[in-house]
Amino acid sequence: MKNILIVGMSSVLGGVETYIYNLIKYIDKDGLSFDFLVVGEKSVFEDEINAMFDDGRNHFIYVQNMKKHYFSTNKKLKEMFNSRRYDLIYINTVTAARTIYCKYGIEKQNIPLIVHSHSSQGNFFRNINNNLYKRYVNKHSCFKLACSDLAGEKVFGKNKEEIVIVPNGIDASRFSYSSLWREEIRKEHGISDNKIVIGHVGRFSAEKNQQFFIELCKKLNDDYVFMCIGDGDTKENVIKMINDNNLSNRFIILPVKSDIERYYSAMDIFAMPSLFEGLPIVAVEAQASGLPIILSSTVSEQTALSDRCEFVSIDSLDDWIQAIQVKDISRYEGKKVIIDNKFEVNETAEMVRKIFDEAML
Repeated sequence: MKNILIVGMSSVLGGVETYIYNLIKYIDKDGLSFDFLVVGEKSVFEDEINAMFDDGRNHFIYVQNMKKHYFSTNKKLKEMFNSRRYDLIYINTVTAARTIYCKYGIEKQNIPLIVHSHSSQGNFFRNINNNLYKRYVNKHSCFKLACSDLAGEKVFGKNKEEIVIVPNGIDASRFSYSSLWREEIRKEHGISDNKIVIGHVGRFSAEKNQQFFIELCKKLNDDYVFMCIGDGDTKENVIKMINDNNLSNRFIILPVKSDIERYYSAMDIFAMPSLFEGLPIVAVEAQASGLPIILSSTVSEQTALSDRCEFVSIDSLDDWIQAIQVKDISRYEGKKVIIDNKFEVNETAEMVRKIFDEAML
């Protein structure tokens, strides 16, 4: 049995967490055992993933933030690596600095390292930390993975030949459009048939830029309503801004949904005005549902699996308004788009399993 340590889960559901969950669900687990190192207290998908193994053991290991608790966290990490020897470390991250939690295993135990980059940029301090650890990651990674070219360049630099692009695979069948789901969700939230729903799924955080929807709403007539689904640090502030602008009747703000596929069917346009992204899984899911897409021009163009995906600069509110108003909101065959572009989760899982096996030779 080969033991693999995966880093990247957290307490807030996002693209990285969804990717890891999908991978573990669909990968061939024969001969493999997984543990999950989490910085925090309670991870999303802990119960679901533990149930996949059905061995009575909690596969999640929690440590405190090293910036605030360096010595105690460092001690716990050493104890972890010494008590359960790992054959591979697989770090899913938006910054190269995340490798600090695995330095003992990498340097003292010579455990092979795979780093998988999932974002193209970061805030000021995250970018500084990322740049400090770029050389370290390039030196120690036996495989350098990324969800897009931009995400790969961020963590590993511009040597594209060394980077393996791993599609953020999804179960296309799960996200196929359903008129029944559309009717159910819109009825539940009081959305009439003549309303155009601009939908968004994502963590409420500064880089996701959800407050941009408020500015759009001010310029669009009341034929348009906004449905934003997710949790995160900036959620309460965004809700306050909506209320302060007397727009609460135009916004539907919902928590993370385990049946998110039903909500894509209720939307007419999917939008992401992010300040930066790698290759967002939610945009892949939305295309599987046959949704027309409008993304910030900072998002990787590799996200466009269909010709109904458009990139617009967030520097121009008027361009976004125009893009929304002229958008063809008819549905297309999303499942075929996913399959044709090899974004099916089974293909991703098979690809990663092969990389795991080669790294542990």
